[in-house]
Amino acid sequence: MRFTPKKGSLYRKYLITVLLAACVPILLMGTLLYAILTNRMVKEMNSSHKKQLNQTTQRFDDYLSQLELFLGRLTLEPALNYSLESTDFVQNFEKTKEIDRSLSLMQNSNPLIQEVALYVRSSGTLLSSEAGFRQVQSPQDREPFEKLLSQDKDIFWNDAVRSTTASPPRQAMIVKLKQSIYDVHAYGAVIVYINNKFLNQFLYNMAAEDGFAVLLDPTGSVVASSSMIRSGQLSPTLIKEAVTSRQKQVSQTYKLNDRSYSVSYGTMSRLGNQWTYLSATPVSSIMKPVDFIFTMIAGISLAGLMTALPLSWFASKSMYKPLRRLIGLFHKDSEMDASDEAVYIERQWTMLLKQQQSLETKVKESIPSLRDSLLMQFLMGHLFYLNEEELLHKLKVLDWDVENRRFSFIVFQLSGMIGKESVSEEDEPMISTAHLNIIQELCSAKFDRVYVQNYHDVTVGAMIALPWDVTDEDAHKQLLELAETASATLSSVLKMQVTVVIGKTADTLVEAPDYLEETKNALKYRDLNVSHQILLVHELNPAGGSSITYPFEIEKSIIFALRTGNEEEASNSLQLFMNTVQAQSGSPLLIQQASMKLLGSVHEAVLKSGVNMMELYEGANLYEDIMQMTEPSEVLEWFKSCVFAPFLTAVHSSQELQVANIVQQVIQHLEQHYMDDLTFEAIADAYGIGMSKLSRAFKQATGATYTDYLIRLRLERCKELLVTTDLKIHEIADMLRYQPAYLIRIFKKFEQMTPGQYREHHTA
Repeated sequence: MRFTPKKGSLYRKYLITVLLAACVPILLMGTLLYAILTNRMVKEMNSSHKKQLNQTTQRFDDYLSQLELFLGRLTLEPALNYSLESTDFVQNFEKTKEIDRSLSLMQNSNPLIQEVALYVRSSGTLLSSEAGFRQVQSPQDREPFEKLLSQDKDIFWNDAVRSTTASPPRQAMIVKLKQSIYDVHAYGAVIVYINNKFLNQFLYNMAAEDGFAVLLDPTGSVVASSSMIRSGQLSPTLIKEAVTSRQKQVSQTYKLNDRSYSVSYGTMSRLGNQWTYLSATPVSSIMKPVDFIFTMIAGISLAGLMTALPLSWFASKSMYKPLRRLIGLFHKDSEMDASDEAVYIERQWTMLLKQQQSLETKVKESIPSLRDSLLMQFLMGHLFYLNEEELLHKLKVLDWDVENRRFSFIVFQLSGMIGKESVSEEDEPMISTAHLNIIQELCSAKFDRVYVQNYHDVTVGAMIALPWDVTDEDAHKQLLELAETASATLSSVLKMQVTVVIGKTADTLVEAPDYLEETKNALKYRDLNVSHQILLVHELNPAGGSSITYPFEIEKSIIFALRTGNEEEASNSLQLFMNTVQAQSGSPLLIQQASMKLLGSVHEAVLKSGVNMMELYEGANLYEDIMQMTEPSEVLEWFKSCVFAPFLTAVHSSQELQVANIVQQVIQHLEQHYMDDLTFEAIADAYGIGMSKLSRAFKQATGATYTDYLIRLRLERCKELLVTTDLKIHEIADMLRYQPAYLIRIFKKFEQMTPGQYREHHTA
């Protein structure tokens, strides 16, 4: 519900002030009128007549001023341009209609205008707001209009302009139309006919009772009158004096036709001519109202006082209404507790000023966080649509002016506590915060424009805005000093291994996200076997270095352990795998690549075992997960919990332990006696298990059928004999219980080359 405040003392003050302002002048006016009206009545009436003359002259001057302004704008009217000279008004009906509409609007724009006509010299066309369209064909008909166009003035008055109809000539203003002000010849004219009826009526309304009023032109001729007065009926002396007077307003007494008149006249210069307005009022008419006025003064004064009372109440209420609305805006829950509205508003205004100051303080305090948020979004690539100028402007608004600056980048990463393999998950947030605070303090102490970003993985990146005149050599030197100081501080305070990467220097701000990302990606090339190291992006050579041997044999052991459900063997082999890779290269990138290769082999084993991989890993993108890891210990634990555990669970649930043991025994038997003539049926009978069951379990454990597995064992023996002995192909085939042709065919099928090619390739 809207609050309506009670009226206080200020409202009463308003009411009293308005009453005094309304009533006191009325009382004083009545008293003064009674005191001085007797002796000065005639003079006051003359003065009143003079004021009436002023008003009348002013009103008439306003009409003429509007007409003058209207005539001046005619030359700017779009419809009356130079194209009229070449316009065919008969064919171009739309143009003719548009001009006719414009002329009608011109006619109605000023009561002094009776008719507006357009004459076009080239086509002899006459368009009128009253008479419409017609052609002026004969030279005799064109002559009056041609005389108008031959005048020297561009805008002038004419007492006898030929009418567009058969009526007698009329008074009019003529505006010549030219292509430019420098042209001598006009291509047409606009004729504005004066409304004499309106002028006569206007003078009639302005004339006093029993009096008359006339309008004279510069020659003394009557242009208009209130009662059909002719020039001959007026005193020549009066006309001459009125026309030649240099005073704008004169009031005198003249005797005309044996009757005394109070004559007032005034002059005005408009439309290029001087006009004289003359008003005459009989002296008897002036004195006639005096007696009645005396009797009415008291009544008028009393009526004025009675009228002033409700008007004062209404005026004070209207004056108080905005104040009342303002109080209503200030009001919250309780009524106004001050009897003086001004005191209440002052108190509320002071409270608002304090709130404003508090908000300004909060805005200033929030600028750093807003700036950090903007920079974080920008460096993450979310503001790619902003250009250099827009970025600089936004940062300048947030009190971070980096115009004429170069930008350097440096990344700090903690990889593990000294003497320990990794940091616990509980300690990581605390260490990450301490890491961020240390870097911020060190960077702020050395540079005046620094933004530090926390990646929440014990990695912190910094963008440093350096002065434009700092060279690359000086920038590198300053960043190297910062890197050494930060490395020593972090190692001493947090007892952790530190890797610092110094990036390149960017000349523009829009390049910053790419440069910072390049600097952060360079962490992949650090050596995990080194505790503290400083890397320079421009010195890194990812394509160089010694060759790395991938541990295929250990990978086979891992896959075999997983297929047979041997969790302990799989974990031990995985540990050996990671140690072997890390011993060859401490680069996180190479460890990551080796881990992805191992993950692919595990996926292949899963598919060969017949397990649905999407269900096994619940649709997780394991490759995306492993891309986020750089620490060997983290990768090791992830393989055990996220990759091996689900597969081993599936293996254990899909085969019985007895079958697994039998398969293990069969595999061991084949590895020892693969040179013998071993049929699958004989093996199944020997271990007392059905052929189909053994076949499924054997394939699940090895990823291959019994025949393929036996062939691979024999082919491995064949490859060994090819490399280590000089035996012929048929001799090796006899040892393996194969025909030479069959041996060559299956060897090429599995190894993509013949035995002879294999021997040449491996003994060269």
